[in-house]
Amino acid sequence: MPLSSLSIVIPTFNGRRHLKTCLPSVRRHAPPATQVIVVDDGSSDGTLDWLRREHPWVERLRTPSNLGFCGAVNLGLRHAVGDVVELLNNDTAVTEGWAEAALAHFADPTVGSVAPLTLRMDEPTVVDSAGQAYHLIGWARNVGYGCRLGPEYLQCCEVFGPSGCSGFYRREVLLQLGGLWPEYGAYFEDTDLAFRLRRAGYRCIYEPKSRVFHSGSATYGTMPHRLVRLISRNEELVFWSNLPTPWLIAGLVPHLAFQMLRTLRKAWSGQLRPFLQGKLDAFRLMSRVAQRRRELAAVRPAHPVSLGVQYGLDVVNHGVTWLCHRRAA
Repeated sequence: MPLSSLSIVIPTFNGRRHLKTCLPSVRRHAPPATQVIVVDDGSSDGTLDWLRREHPWVERLRTPSNLGFCGAVNLGLRHAVGDVVELLNNDTAVTEGWAEAALAHFADPTVGSVAPLTLRMDEPTVVDSAGQAYHLIGWARNVGYGCRLGPEYLQCCEVFGPSGCSGFYRREVLLQLGGLWPEYGAYFEDTDLAFRLRRAGYRCIYEPKSRVFHSGSATYGTMPHRLVRLISRNEELVFWSNLPTPWLIAGLVPHLAFQMLRTLRKAWSGQLRPFLQGKLDAFRLMSRVAQRRRELAAVRPAHPVSLGVQYGLDVVNHGVTWLCHRRAA
């Protein structure tokens, strides 16, 4: 079966310095006839003029105002024409064969997304993400984050979903689901989308032959308190919006205990205020969350697919590993 056609959507906000690495790698390694869309989300660093001059081969879009990552991606999705869309951060670089390895999995109609192996830009033998996992306590994590690349990360397998820095998706399904939920702005929008894809009956495959290098937190990493507040809010939106009622009931006490531990850690690190502000922000959106739950309850899956949520005490080991390797808030 021939490979699916590909569109790549790259949102950017004052990220011209990152595009100088990202775009040449895409042009060098993308399959023929790949559509590349760069969405300028209200940048003030002359991104559009630079793109016209240095990269006239890309399609250029500009948001009417700064919409955030989700809004910029949704604009790009509306202009994409490929059977498959890759959502690619501007602080990445792709490698030879990365697209072909991922596209091959879409011959299976139950596959809705593919997660590449992402490696750290500054430490190419260290894993940034081998797909995403979600635990019942309400914790989304990048599998393998901070670990040395070893045999355990070189096996193709099913995962919960792709990391937000680079994921391949069926465009038609993405549009049917309404794209990314704009309220997230950035962070956890990938987890929310993974939930919705699984509830619609589509699996995610992790493909280690598809490799992407990633810098990480290129925009929000310079604003740690804003990052803490976004993560604090959005992890609640994911938990309360997406877990079916039986799972929500089962996860409620573990989730509250998890948040108590996080509150103590944020107090210790001097980040308690933005952390609590994020929780309050989530509470203010609960009426929207209730609407989303009703919408998800009405979804009829195209294929029988498990929810893919993890549970069990192995989360402790994963948590310790993450704390040892974490770079962001």
